Amino acid sequence: MSILFLKEFMKNINQNTLSDSLMSFVNSLKKNNSEYQYNISDYDNLTTAGKELNLGFSCYALKIKHILNSDDLEKESKDEWKEYLCSFQTNVEGFPKMSFYDDKFIKHHKKFSLEKKLKNSTKKFLNYTAQRNYLLQKDALKTFVVAESKQAISTLNEIGHVSNDIYSEFPKTEKDIYSYLDSFDWNNPWSAGAQFSSLCLFSSTQIKDNTDILNYLNKYILTKLDKNSVFYFTGRNIDDNVLINGAMKVITGLDWIESGIHYPNKIIDYILTINPTREACDLVDLVYCLYKCSKVSKHRFTEVIKFLEVVENALFQNYVEKDGAFSYSFNKSQKFYYGLVVTKEKNHADLHGTLLLLWAYTLILDLKEKNINKWNIIKP
Repeated sequence: MSILFLKEFMKNINQNTLSDSLMSFVNSLKKNNSEYQYNISDYDNLTTAGKELNLGFSCYALKIKHILNSDDLEKESKDEWKEYLCSFQTNVEGFPKMSFYDDKFIKHHKKFSLEKKLKNSTKKFLNYTAQRNYLLQKDALKTFVVAESKQAISTLNEIGHVSNDIYSEFPKTEKDIYSYLDSFDWNNPWSAGAQFSSLCLFSSTQIKDNTDILNYLNKYILTKLDKNSVFYFTGRNIDDNVLINGAMKVITGLDWIESGIHYPNKIIDYILTINPTREACDLVDLVYCLYKCSKVSKHRFTEVIKFLEVVENALFQNYVEKDGAFSYSFNKSQKFYYGLVVTKEKNHADLHGTLLLLWAYTLILDLKEKNINKWNIIKP
């Protein structure tokens, strides 16, 4: 988007025009054979894997429509979409029982690749010789399926549904929770924090008598809380974006178990020193952390609003005029989906970038008390 167009666009933007353009974009990606299957981006921008995956992209499209209060989502449609997502829930050896399992996703991950094999061998060697904690290919794939299951369950939650079968194969005792979460590298709090968030969601939504489990999760995350920086990690020299990304994941988990943020004022202070990037994940993580902290504290609130106006401008630089929606990166679509290359990174909007930046914009509007159309705020 050119600077001139951005200025004019920001001057004239309103929720109605943006909603119309985003809905038009989402519907243009609908696959011919199903009401609930979507491509992640324009067809000529897709790789073979990008053309075949279904579960994750369906969740993205549904969440976008839910945020926008789309007329598409009448009760009957929600019920049918629920059944479509639940059709992926199954038992497959090697994965947690009743996982949400896209067989096309697994097929592409298991395709032989010399590059993947070499990377996996290098990680295995470093784990053994240098006491590293890299996820090997088999373990990474299991983690991806857990992440897709979390996404499907949270998406169903947004439209007031639960899965047909309980997803319950996850750590529940204090010992198992600590062992499981400690198996991830907290030098990379974005990835490790995502595992904490997943356990919080599963414990909150899949088990009725969960008081003890929630207490264990609350106790565990304190072992990763660095009181000097007020972020969640181990080690040193963690980049700003990684700290914020990790905090975002942990805070989403704390939200699921209805636990408070530990140092909201200090998190606000830290974020206000950062220069926003143009990556959708980085932008939404900044906004989400500020939003959640500012909902419990009005600390430096005027500065928070000014900062979010800067973020808002950065956010709309990823708006692709010809598509009427957002790209994940500036002038580039989202390349990856859980380790698979799904687009050719052309200058096209994509579902993931659109979902994240729409969500971020909705949080900004809500904090500024300008969410006139009452777009929904999703719980990831």
